Amino acid sequence: MIAPTAPLARGLRATAVGSAVTAVAVGAHVVGHGTPPPLVALVPVALAVGAIVLIFSGSRWSAPALLAVIGAAQLAVHGLSVYLTGHEHVTAAMLAAHLVATTGTAAALAYGETLWWRLWRWVTRALTVLEDAAALPATRLPRLDLTDRVVPVGCPPRVLPRRGPPAC
Repeated sequence: MIAPTAPLARGLRATAVGSAVTAVAVGAHVVGHGTPPPLVALVPVALAVGAIVLIFSGSRWSAPALLAVIGAAQLAVHGLSVYLTGHEHVTAAMLAAHLVATTGTAAALAYGETLWWRLWRWVTRALTVLEDAAALPATRLPRLDLTDRVVPVGCPPRVLPRRGPPAC
C-alpha cells in the first residue's frame, strides 16, 4: 500500500478534492437559485483547487485550512457564475447555500482525512504483523573449520604441489 504522502496518493487526493469541491460549489450555487457556469469555465477552478490541495497534501489537513480552500473555491465558482451569467445580486438563499456547502464539505473532507490516515495506520500495522509472522527463523550454517589442514614444516605453503611427490 502506498503512503498517504506518496506522490500517487497526493495526486489522487488532489483530483478527488478538486472535483468534489467544485461540484459542491456549483450545486450550492444552483440551490441558491443561481445559474451554473458552463462546464468548460469550471475546469480552471477545479485545477486551481486541485493544485492547492496537491501542494498542501504532504501532511494532514487542519479544519481551518480546509475551510479556507473550500471557501475560496466557493467564492471562485460564485464569482465565475455571476460574471458569466449576469446574476448580479446576492440573496440570503445564495449566501446560506454557499455557507452550508462550505461547512458541510469541510466536515466531510475532515472526516475523510481522518479515515484515510486511520486506514493507513491500520494497514501498516496489519502488514507489519503479517511480515513478522511470515519471517522464517534464522538457522545457523555449520562453521567451516580450516585448522585441520596439515602443512609440512619444512616447505613454505606456496610450494605445496597439487600432484606428485613432495617438493621438499
